[in-house]
Amino acid sequence: MHGSALSGFFPDARRPAVVALGSNLGDRAGTLEAALAELEARGNEIFARSSFCETKPVGYLDQPDFLNGVALVGVPAETSAEDFLRALLDVEKKFGRERSFPNAPRTLDLDLIFFGAETRATPFLTLPHPRWRERAFVTEPLEEMFRVLGPRLPACFRGKLPL
Repeated sequence: MHGSALSGFFPDARRPAVVALGSNLGDRAGTLEAALAELEARGNEIFARSSFCETKPVGYLDQPDFLNGVALVGVPAETSAEDFLRALLDVEKKFGRERSFPNAPRTLDLDLIFFGAETRATPFLTLPHPRWRERAFVTEPLEEMFRVLGPRLPACFRGKLPL
């Protein structure tokens, strides 16, 4: 989605993406802030973000609590959703993410929730994220960020949550 669908808030040279961030090892807040800075250093732009909130782990419970949030990221228009997901996975790896077992503790978790209005289901990427509505650690910060954005919320995300 480009141009008028983004109501002037989003430049045509950017595609809107929503990324969920989480960490439960080490300096959680520092890692989340550094991950956002790393996304910007790679040519993306952080247009908005939620505050970070403390949440209980899901799935594997014998681990520390998480710090979670979401960000509205302006991705260069020529970047595909798959390429952006690869970049997110690379940032996770840079910050020491290890995938030892499902729902394991992690230094950084970056989930691509939305990539504009795109939908797809491939072995590599499902859009929107298949479990985003089930996760309060996504929906609560997302609702906060969407409320703050108000009329500047890109049209492709309107109606995603009951605001």
